[in-house]
Amino acid sequence: MKYRDEDIAFAHKILSQRNELDEQEVESWLRVKGHVELLNELALEKDGGGQEEEEEAKKSRQMTLRWSLTIAVVLIIVLIISKLIDNP
Repeated sequence: MKYRDEDIAFAHKILSQRNELDEQEVESWLRVKGHVELLNELALEKDGGGQEEEEEAKKSRQMTLRWSLTIAVVLIIVLIISKLIDNP
């Protein structure tokens, strides 16, 4: 559904600054067909976006840990081999 920019902005205000808005204005806005749907869509985007970013950060940390461990193991192996070669 196509929403007006003003409605999208007001829905964002409801989600982020509800205590600053006039309750009657909010109730009146919610009575208009499609506004509740818009509000629900934006709320889902807001919640879903956070989860995606959190999972992406978790994957990034896991990948960094794996690479760090791999490099550490290779470095230890190289040091052991070089020590064995230098001291027969």
